[in-house]
Amino acid sequence: MNNRITYRFVFTLLLLLPALPAAHAGDSAENFIKKAAALNLFQIHSSELADERAERDETKALAREILGAHKNAQRALASAAEAEGMAVPGPMDNEYTQKLAALKDAPASDFDAAYMSAQVSAYAAVGGLYQDFIKTGEAGEIRAFAEKSYPEMHMMETRVNSQSAQNVVTDGED
Repeated sequence: MNNRITYRFVFTLLLLLPALPAAHAGDSAENFIKKAAALNLFQIHSSELADERAERDETKALAREILGAHKNAQRALASAAEAEGMAVPGPMDNEYTQKLAALKDAPASDFDAAYMSAQVSAYAAVGGLYQDFIKTGEAGEIRAFAEKSYPEMHMMETRVNSQSAQNVVTDGED
């Protein structure tokens, strides 16, 4: 049991540090696109993995919702970027590639907790990124995308945090 707790603690730290920095005042649309695309790709790939590996039905169901939300967000981001004469970067950045690799390596018995921890961390980054860009980004298609997408991202963050808290309580009852 101690090894399981230690693994979860270390895994949580790995996912939280370093967190993707949020957009800052004056951050460009290009930087927002790069960061939002990296988060979308991580959410897509990690949720595909969770759909395959998660043991709990609730985790799989949430992963499917996250997968759909972020596939839609990635398409909408690409459309907004194209309207502004920009492109969405293709591959996931190194930070999120490492986090996805850590999820792939998680033992089956710890996968659900590891996945939920990754989602809590990713949605914290999403919330800060979108809120900051909505406040400080240039008016245009990219900011309009952020404004339109943020409510769904915030709703998903709330669901992830709630389910993560429920999983901790349930795990404590084992």
